[in-house]
Amino acid sequence: MPVVFSPVMKAETSFFQKTSIISNVFNKMQQEKKITDTEKSWTNGQKLAGLGSFWFLAAWFCAVLIGCQLFINHFCLPENSFKTCGVFLFEICTAFFAAFVAFVLPDCLKAVFIILSQLVFLLVFAVQICYFGVFSSFASLDALLRGTEALTNFGQIVKGTIIKNRAALIFMVFCLLADIFAAFLFQKHSRKIKKTFICALFALCLCFLLKSASFVYVSATAALPNSPFMVFTQKCPINEQVASVGVLRSAAVDAKNLWLPKSLQINKKILGFGKDLFEKIPSKNEHIQLVADESLLEGFESGIARNGITGAEGAAVAAKEEYNILPVDFEKLLADDAGDEVHQMDRYFAGIKGDKKNDHTGIFEGKNLIYITAESFSPYCIRNDLTPTLYKMLNEGYDFSHFYNPYWEISTTDGEYVNCTGLLPKLGTYSFKDSAKNYLPFALGNQFKKLGYTTKAYHNYLGSYYDRNLTHPNLGYDFYSMGEGYRTTSKWPDSDFEMMQETLKEYIDCQPFHAYYMTISGHLPYDFYANAMAIKNQDLVKDLEYDEAIKAFYACNIELDRALGYILETLNEYGIAENTVIALAADHWPYGLEPKQLRLISGKNLDVTFGLFESAFILFNPGQEREVVEKYCCNLDIIPTLSNLFGLPYDSRLLMGHDIFCDTEPFIVFKSTNVVTDRLKYNGSKGTAITHDGQNADPVEIAAVKEKLQNQLKFSALVLDHDYYRRIFDSLAGENTGKMQN
Repeated sequence: MPVVFSPVMKAETSFFQKTSIISNVFNKMQQEKKITDTEKSWTNGQKLAGLGSFWFLAAWFCAVLIGCQLFINHFCLPENSFKTCGVFLFEICTAFFAAFVAFVLPDCLKAVFIILSQLVFLLVFAVQICYFGVFSSFASLDALLRGTEALTNFGQIVKGTIIKNRAALIFMVFCLLADIFAAFLFQKHSRKIKKTFICALFALCLCFLLKSASFVYVSATAALPNSPFMVFTQKCPINEQVASVGVLRSAAVDAKNLWLPKSLQINKKILGFGKDLFEKIPSKNEHIQLVADESLLEGFESGIARNGITGAEGAAVAAKEEYNILPVDFEKLLADDAGDEVHQMDRYFAGIKGDKKNDHTGIFEGKNLIYITAESFSPYCIRNDLTPTLYKMLNEGYDFSHFYNPYWEISTTDGEYVNCTGLLPKLGTYSFKDSAKNYLPFALGNQFKKLGYTTKAYHNYLGSYYDRNLTHPNLGYDFYSMGEGYRTTSKWPDSDFEMMQETLKEYIDCQPFHAYYMTISGHLPYDFYANAMAIKNQDLVKDLEYDEAIKAFYACNIELDRALGYILETLNEYGIAENTVIALAADHWPYGLEPKQLRLISGKNLDVTFGLFESAFILFNPGQEREVVEKYCCNLDIIPTLSNLFGLPYDSRLLMGHDIFCDTEPFIVFKSTNVVTDRLKYNGSKGTAITHDGQNADPVEIAAVKEKLQNQLKFSALVLDHDYYRRIFDSLAGENTGKMQN
């Protein structure tokens, strides 16, 4: 039977149907609300995850960069030279900026950027560690770009440095591998992270705050010596740059200076704090006052202002008083249109009195000269039982008791530049290479060549290394090097003794002669498996109670001693020993040894600021009497001293060194802007000075030392940049000095 619904039943059914529909609608609304709340919660979580990802990136970059800088501090920087916590601020700024870039990049580029940026950062640190291991100095960007052979030519030494610093390099490799893993993991999960404008703005604000903090910090250090402010506003030694602002920021500063030459001036204007710590640029109308001021800083009256006479007449008056100067008419030079920087040099050199002639002037006139720059030579290698010729020459010739050989940024070539030119090397570049295009009238080769001497120069390594095949002919020499007029050999290093045997006969019959040598037997590494000279002489040092490095160092210098013994023997055979002067100085201290090893063999507590650079200048002529010279002096003084001893016409005002035998006060400049005078030692990194008897120096005297230091660094660089000697000799000869060149 069909079911029959009553009206009541139909009404109930309709009611329940409506209730069910309302309930379904309500449940659906509740579900939709839950979904919306979940989506909002998820979106907020994505935002938080976005900020978290930025913090993760920043923390990761910070850990890597600060870790690498700490390794640099531990393995490379000298004692107490990691001076400021500000270094970490610069590394953190770099880390946050890199994290910001990685954060805002599209997901497909994140991993690539993280890996490449970290690779570049780690490579900069690794190269600096290796360079420091070879040359005991960090490398400026210009030094790396123009001198890659400094690393590539010494594979064995680089290998040793890698082994020595393996902990730091392993850490860097680990960081790179971790970077690769973390970068791809981060990129995979970053797709789930919502990057909003607010997140990016927050990250950018953090970067801006850190940059502002670093700006304030740099500005606040304006009055401090060798401070971050100085790094950003003037040229500073590379080691001081790294110590003050870290490896990465130092590289950035170098890049700016190299490709944006006016960046230093721009930085001064932007920072806007403190006074100009490096240079005062006088107007053209102030040059007479400048002469008077600088004469006080030099410690004597100006040769021009003293007599109230300028120009050629003043030069003639000074010449009558027996000074080693040339009749340069600076008044006439100042009247031309050469430009402000050139006229600054004219005013500066016009205000210098010059070195007075003395009882040593011309005592070697007409004699032959053999001048040697000896690789890594040190007085502490001299022993009567091992190096008898060096011992004889040091103890029977001139004994310069307070002679220093400062170490410069570009190792041997900077030391050789000082030895051969009497100028300070310019910071951050290869000064000797740059001088190859300049006229260098005071180089001994050029001076003696004008007098009719036979002038030859030799080096027992590649002439292309440091471009000696360009620089040394420009010094006035017929130059011979390995493969270019001199034999080739696979030995490393080559024998100085064998070089003398092969070359001495080429000029000994051509009197008068001047020969120059750059030796190499004393080169590092000091060991008995990679150094041919150490291996050759190993038996002679095997019983010494020292470690392998010290024994090898002695063994290398035995070869130099043999070379000198052969020279003296041959000169005696030809009967010209008393008519020949031998001069020898190092290019730099033997940094293949550690300071503690040098302290051991010297028996002195040598400090790393001054003591490491105590050295010897050997000046020997068999016909002379022994003479002890107590005056403080350095290798910057060699060119003016030899010029005076041989009676050569030169202008002592135009050199940065002084004749050691004159009464001019000594002034010894070191790479890290330290200075030694006959009264005090000035520490440029601290801005303080103590006298030789341990007392605090007079602040007025310190200020004078700082001013003179800045002037010498500045004007020595300008002489190089502007080929200034050509200008001087053009004015003297009235014609182009190109005609005077070789």
